[in-house]
Amino acid sequence: MAPTWGIPGPLFLLLWFPLVVVTALLPRLALVTARWGPREAPDPTLTPQQLGALVAGGDRVAAASVAGLLERGRLRMDGSRRLATVVGPVRPEDDPGLTDVDVEILNRAHSPRTAGWLVAGVRSSAVVTEIDEQLVARGLLRDPAAMRARARWALLPFGLVVVLGLARLGAGMGRSASVGFLIPLLVVAAFVAVATYPRARALRVVTPRGRATLAAARSHAWRARSADPAFAGAMLGGAALLVAIGGFAAFPDPELAGLLTPALVGGGGGGSDGGSWSDGGSSCSSSSCSSSSCSSSSSCSSGSSCGGGGGCGG
Repeated sequence: MAPTWGIPGPLFLLLWFPLVVVTALLPRLALVTARWGPREAPDPTLTPQQLGALVAGGDRVAAASVAGLLERGRLRMDGSRRLATVVGPVRPEDDPGLTDVDVEILNRAHSPRTAGWLVAGVRSSAVVTEIDEQLVARGLLRDPAAMRARARWALLPFGLVVVLGLARLGAGMGRSASVGFLIPLLVVAAFVAVATYPRARALRVVTPRGRATLAAARSHAWRARSADPAFAGAMLGGAALLVAIGGFAAFPDPELAGLLTPALVGGGGGGSDGGSWSDGGSSCSSSSCSSSSCSSSSSCSSGSSCGGGGGCGG
């Protein structure tokens, strides 16, 4: 029997499945290219909370707020590592030093709460979303909605390749050709797409200007901390800045930093505030997929052989 479409099954699989893998990676590539652009001058006017949003999103925004409130005495920690609001005005109009995120934290801390609980409760709130919108407007962060659309459009070639595989499957089955390898490879293709499609965190794409701003802030904070940790903590907003860049582990008071960090991990606030001097970029795990080659002596399911021009690929 002549091969389906004039292409032997093994040759079709050899050409088709690499296309599956390559096109499944296109959404990630689309987000990587969104980071490209000419070098730009940093923005020196960002607040610690805005810097935290650039570094690691909502978790770090809330952590920077907690650090600043502790530094200013608006939060206190009890013997069980829980934080509570110190009596005082909790409206920005009553205390101009408070941001909307600070107010959100203070309102949630009327009863003693762990740092992790506070971070988890604020990370996705409207006040944090507003900070992201500010960063997008200032050209420091790509619009996450635009990045989501970009990733979806980049997935279109993968869909066309899968449709090609399904068409080959239908044509092969219609001719009673062997499709023993094509069916499981279509299933593997679905798993490849799920494994490689960018998660929500990958949609936070920092622009060249945003990366320059982070590099400048990180350099400033690191020099201050290395020269004199006590001075770093005494800077205006020093604790909030250090925590925005490095997480709770970077809090200038080592004893308090040790109390905050385990509380965060135990409270489910997310490991991103544990304290590393990174820009919070998402890491990508690559999965390799291998397909079995089919020879004329190998056998397929239901007793059909891989020979006869079908090659288990239709």
